[in-house]
Amino acid sequence: ASLTAFKGVSEQHGDVALANLALPREAKLLLEEGRYDEALAAYKKFASKDAPEPLRLSALEGIGYSLEAKAMANEDAGARQAGLQAALTAFEQLQPNKGGAMRDYSLYHQGRLLVAMDKKADGIAKFKALLSEVPDSTLKENVEGRLAELGAE
Repeated sequence: ASLTAFKGVSEQHGDVALANLALPREAKLLLEEGRYDEALAAYKKFASKDAPEPLRLSALEGIGYSLEAKAMANEDAGARQAGLQAALTAFEQLQPNKGGAMRDYSLYHQGRLLVAMDKKADGIAKFKALLSEVPDSTLKENVEGRLAELGAE
């Protein structure tokens, strides 16, 4: 029902800038429904629009989540690995600049995916980079826990 309502907003009011703010929520619902390609398209559409920077960055994060979920749902190991690589690239593009907004989230997601791709040392390096670059990150406790689980110093 929610997806139908969001679709109605975009179809009936798509020419109104405020209607675009419904896209990220619609994309999240599509992602939760396992409709990865549709979620990806909605996140990309929103990210390409003139939107407040925090919302645009959130949509870029959604692109990475969509690619990751699609990859993990793939039973073929090669396709899964290629999908995870695409998700890793999306999370790298989330915030490539040191000191930029959501840099800590960009590094965190990169670390997670690298570990999932059996690149433990690279994942640990991303987690450590997060702690170094953004020492007051809200992700600090989570990252320290992950580092401990991975046996990192």
